[in-house]
Amino acid sequence: SRGVEIESMYSLSENWLLGANGAYLDATYNDFESGCPANQNEWNAQCVSDSGFIQDLSGERLPLAPEWSTTIFAEFTGSLADKLVMKARADAVYQDDIKFEPTPDSYLTQDAFWTYNLRVALEPKDESWTLALAGMNLSNKRTSNFGGPSLGLPGTYFANTSQPLRIQLSAVYRFL
Repeated sequence: SRGVEIESMYSLSENWLLGANGAYLDATYNDFESGCPANQNEWNAQCVSDSGFIQDLSGERLPLAPEWSTTIFAEFTGSLADKLVMKARADAVYQDDIKFEPTPDSYLTQDAFWTYNLRVALEPKDESWTLALAGMNLSNKRTSNFGGPSLGLPGTYFANTSQPLRIQLSAVYRFL
């Protein structure tokens, strides 16, 4: 594995902060032989012709390793009155496609996607309490972050599905 990650923040003014980070990851197997996928519909020519049902996965991407990922955000902080502060942040998060296992099984892949989040908070300048409203996954994009073939049931799969659109209201009081 090798890659590079860059992070940057820029203060437009006393109230506005912009930021971004991006990562490129080259994570592939140099030399790796494995059994063929449980789903015979996903076998490549090597699995069909090889009597040992072994496939060469050299050069395939490592599981759960997106080639590209990034986050972009804008944050605003401003006074509403002598004692109140409003904070707002919007961000967009991108993840390139990932595999859940090293095999070339298309059912074990999450396609690339963007998600969007927004949070608005109100608090006094002494930060003794915070009232916030947040929306996560505003585009309601359904994704998975891991999965695999079901044990003993060839051709069936499981996956952990991300949370859909969520709206959250939170209140915090700090005693110290």
